Amino acid sequence: MKISKYMKNSYDMKLHYVISMLLACILASSISISAQPKNPYYEKGYKADLQLGMTPAKNYVIANWALTSSHGYCFGNGLFVGGGTGFYLDERGLDGKKCRLLLPVYGEVTYSFMNRLASPLIGVRGGALSDYTVRGSGFFVRPYIGANIWRISVTLGVELLSMGYRDISYTKVDDGFEINGPTGFQYGDFGVHIGISYNF
Repeated sequence: MKISKYMKNSYDMKLHYVISMLLACILASSISISAQPKNPYYEKGYKADLQLGMTPAKNYVIANWALTSSHGYCFGNGLFVGGGTGFYLDERGLDGKKCRLLLPVYGEVTYSFMNRLASPLIGVRGGALSDYTVRGSGFFVRPYIGANIWRISVTLGVELLSMGYRDISYTKVDDGFEINGPTGFQYGDFGVHIGISYNF
């Protein structure tokens, strides 16, 4: 009887110890999380991000993949104003090239609605594009909506663009281009753009 009572007391002590440790861990985690900024758009000062984007639309003529980095200033109220650069890789060839490299230089404005761990956001990005593979130039505009969860942002936008080439002309054939002579051409297009960013 004494042994079973001892075992019961020992078991109760271990159980209380485990529960106490779990509560201490939960409390420490809560304090750690609450001490961290909930939303980087509400941290006043310099802010940067690195974004990987893609455009899955079948007939989109500019970029299937994009890697860009934006840098600018957060005003501490959810508003970010800045600009950036990067590169677009267009898997559709032109003028005998299998793919094209385009370099953007752009400005960007983003607003995150709530200073919480998760918040919806809206924004717009726009600027110049240079095609360094076929030597063309143009501009793009991309309004977008999305959400940020802590330092990760996911966006969905529509990218409108206009590109011009002076040394070649083309005719659309299915998903590719057929070159028709050195007369030059200009085109406009749009597509749905999906992006995921890490905010520094």
